[in-house]
Amino acid sequence: MFEKDNLEITGMYGEKIEDDKILDVKVVNELPEIVMKSNGFAAGDFRKGYFKTNDRKTVTLFVNKKAKPYLLLMTTTEEIYFSSIDVASQDLLTQIENWVKLK
Repeated sequence: MFEKDNLEITGMYGEKIEDDKILDVKVVNELPEIVMKSNGFAAGDFRKGYFKTNDRKTVTLFVNKKAKPYLLLMTTTEEIYFSSIDVASQDLLTQIENWVKLK
């Protein structure tokens, strides 16, 4: 959900991301290799929350693994991966790019 000064991911483990904290947004085909969840939910194809990667970084996942590719949102403090069967990642990327241009 787009608001004036932030992007909100709603639901369990959701968060608001201030627009000036967004460094980059792109579409990627794969998730990083996850070795464990640190504070998250994982069941079937769904991953939500905070997960540790093979290189010991913590990333935030809001993904349905059946909905590829993934949107990668890089902020000043974290990497967020997002996918949904409701909206294609490429369409969401375009929406975010247009939202940023309106600022």
